[in-house]
Amino acid sequence: MKKPQRQMVHELALHYGLDAQSFDPEPQRNVVVTKKLTSRMYVLTLDISFWFILTHNNTDHMCCSPQR
Repeated sequence: MKKPQRQMVHELALHYGLDAQSFDPEPQRNVVVTKKLTSRMYVLTLDISFWFILTHNNTDHMCCSPQR
């Protein structure tokens, strides 16, 4: 998994209260996400969340930032 993809997974895990941990050296690096007792679920789906980020020109997120 490439670095920008891993960053996005970590960011989403943080948002939903999940644990995310990267394993293995490059180029086999990957992310394992696990549920915690404090994990939460929202009504918003992932596609709606990305649509909101992209349509509001919010480039503060790692997954959308042109510098990364």
